[in-house]
Amino acid sequence: MRRILAHLGLPTETTPPARARDPTDDLDDIEPAGQLDLGLA
Repeated sequence: MRRILAHLGLPTETTPPARARDPTDDLDDIEPAGQLDLGLA
C-alpha cells in the first residue's frame, strides 16, 4: 500500500492522532435549536 501511495504522490505516513478534548466545553456556547422548519406547509 505504501508503494501505491508513494507512486501517486500521496503521504505514506499517518498523522498523529488529535488531542482529546472535553466534550462539555462546547455546551455553554450553543443554544438549543428547537424544531427544524422545512417549509413544507
